[in-house]
Amino acid sequence: MSNELLNESFNSSTSIEKQQQFLNYISQINEVIKTIFNEEKEILNSITKLYKDIKTTQLVIPVIGGFSAGKSTLINSFLGKEYLSTDVRPETALAAELHYSEDEKIVAITTNDMKEEYPIEQGNLLKEKAGNYKYLQYYINSEKLKNISPLILVDMPGFDSPLQGHNKAIHTYLNRQAHFIILINIEDGTVVSSLSKEIGALQEFGKGFTFCLSKTNLRPTSQVKEIQEDIAEYLLDEFDYDREIILLDNNGGENLNKILTGIDPNQFFNSIFIERLKENNQEIINNIQSKLTTLDTDKESVKNAIRDLNNGIKNLELEKDKILKSLERDNEQDIRYIISRVCEEIYNKASYLASIGINNPEALKRELEYSVQTTLTAELKEKVKKRAIQEMTKFSHVAELGLSSALSSLNMDSKFIQDIVDSCKKSVEDTSIDMSDIVKSVSALASVFSGGILATIARILTAALPFLEGIFKLFSSNSSGEEEDPVAKLEEKIKRDVVNELRRKLEEIFPNIFNEAINRMIVGIADEFSKSIKNQKESIEGELQMKEKESFNIERRIAELKTAQNTVSRLSQKFLNSEV
Repeated sequence: MSNELLNESFNSSTSIEKQQQFLNYISQINEVIKTIFNEEKEILNSITKLYKDIKTTQLVIPVIGGFSAGKSTLINSFLGKEYLSTDVRPETALAAELHYSEDEKIVAITTNDMKEEYPIEQGNLLKEKAGNYKYLQYYINSEKLKNISPLILVDMPGFDSPLQGHNKAIHTYLNRQAHFIILINIEDGTVVSSLSKEIGALQEFGKGFTFCLSKTNLRPTSQVKEIQEDIAEYLLDEFDYDREIILLDNNGGENLNKILTGIDPNQFFNSIFIERLKENNQEIINNIQSKLTTLDTDKESVKNAIRDLNNGIKNLELEKDKILKSLERDNEQDIRYIISRVCEEIYNKASYLASIGINNPEALKRELEYSVQTTLTAELKEKVKKRAIQEMTKFSHVAELGLSSALSSLNMDSKFIQDIVDSCKKSVEDTSIDMSDIVKSVSALASVFSGGILATIARILTAALPFLEGIFKLFSSNSSGEEEDPVAKLEEKIKRDVVNELRRKLEEIFPNIFNEAINRMIVGIADEFSKSIKNQKESIEGELQMKEKESFNIERRIAELKTAQNTVSRLSQKFLNSEV
């Protein structure tokens, strides 16, 4: 780890106890291993990356709901001042992060990730240019924001905003460490379809959430209670949500404050990093053990083991090439299945889509896009996960066959290969996190399971759905009273025109996108196996070179390594096994 990183102060006003604990742990680990692994940059780099990730990770709390659910009003009530406009049109809605700062300003993040700075009063002006920006960052001198740090409150576009803008915001925060606060408007009286789908997506990506019933001052207490109970029953049945639904009136800032102060950032932070830290600790211990074994093994056996490890890496590369050569053929069945599932979903919902779209083409468009998106997301994730397990099994088998001799001659734990498999599986299962930056160093693999899935869906929606505009115009022009049964006519058009065109467009663009995703996943798995084996090989080679030096004191080196190994293990017990 660089001296610059080591010399950073841990006493940041935005840090939390668990963050401080983890940073302190990494600093102490670095002191122990920096001489032990002086030539093995991969291990030292992994420590540096962990430090940076822990230091910079933010915990965001997006507030989501329908366009008129009262999100901005609630946040303004919490802040005690109207920073956020409450009369924004759906098409101008942007996500707005709220950060504490004595220097009040707005930083607009453009679509090409540039930053533009504006006075705090120009929020409404920026909303009018919503298409130019990804999201806004409000820096506000508020004790309320200071007190909830490092939590960052986010005012999100409503579900009734244009879907492209809403998806852009949702996808941004699905890839970050987030707990969602969901507002249900009392005037809706129920969980509307678009909200229900959004909740399902949050669960799919492993996000936590808290439900609130907003604008309760607009209904009698008895009616509020009845609606609260009905929604609670629905959420329990559909999403297994058994926590209290919080009631918010037109002055709900205090309740929001209670929600935010009730979120434990230590537990939040621990869940993000603890497994990654434990796995890194075990990797260090394993590499030290390889060094000890090398010193205790004759020179010829060590050289044979290094040769076997090199061959193991080559065999993994050959297996990867073999799988990639047959990739498109192997993917054909999955591609056909996913496209069929999307089209079936729209066909089966044609009657419902027609009923909501006969007088409201925009509502039909939103519902159609939601259906395509949610079906694609679920099916794509399932297929990628299934294929990942299949490919991991193949690579594991190749590694076991090629490395059995090396593992035996160096008395290495056969669990070494299983640890690699478990690491890859964790990346597959934990789709809520951008593993390339947060959970694992399996960057190519991780991008498919988290952000890659979302990016893939966005590419498909962008390419496949513009044809709907023309169809919607046709709907509008044919929706006069002249039709004998306009709903039935619209249903037929959806079943015929929309489904056929959607299938055609997906068949045109989806194969390449799916093949790219599976390709990245396979390369990621192969690279993870190769990286772990290379780390072991480098540790063994380093010790062998030291052992061959005339001035080398083997007893002193063994004592040094055992002390380091015990210290690393002790630090794990001290910092990584304590309660949150």
